[in-house]
Amino acid sequence: MPFSLGDVFIVGVAFDLLGGFYLARGLLAKPRDIARRTATLAGGNPTAAASQIEAGADGRVGLLSLAVGFLLQAGGYVAEVAGVTVSTDLERTLVAVALASVAAVTAVLLARSPRRRFARRLAINVARYDWTEQSMVELPDFNMLAWYSNELGFSIAGIETRNGPQVALDAAPGG
Repeated sequence: MPFSLGDVFIVGVAFDLLGGFYLARGLLAKPRDIARRTATLAGGNPTAAASQIEAGADGRVGLLSLAVGFLLQAGGYVAEVAGVTVSTDLERTLVAVALASVAAVTAVLLARSPRRRFARRLAINVARYDWTEQSMVELPDFNMLAWYSNELGFSIAGIETRNGPQVALDAAPGG
């Protein structure tokens, strides 16, 4: 049961669908998330920031998945223009559906790691914003980073900050 040109198209579509899901996920907020995002807290709202960080990470994973999907489809179109023929029968259809399913599941599992890395990197960069200077500074603020790490579930161990651990992590707002 060899693979065919049609399989490239269907796997590309699976990546496109996954990409669309991740892009939309940041826009389709649950009621609980909307309530948490709109809460007013003294000194900031780490939940709102974490929500935006997660949406940014989802958007990056979505764009990456869309790029893979479109590149696969473009490769399929190029092969088709070059004269590669596509067989069409029930066996090919079942193989294509199985490949799309495997590609979608694999992509979802593989997206977890980059999504976590994107979220962590975004959290560090958001914590680098200095409100008094209205600009990005070299090192992140410890307190803000502690808030974000608490909301997003990552460790800040080993991350150099500009003002050191002024509060314990469990004393950070939202912690």
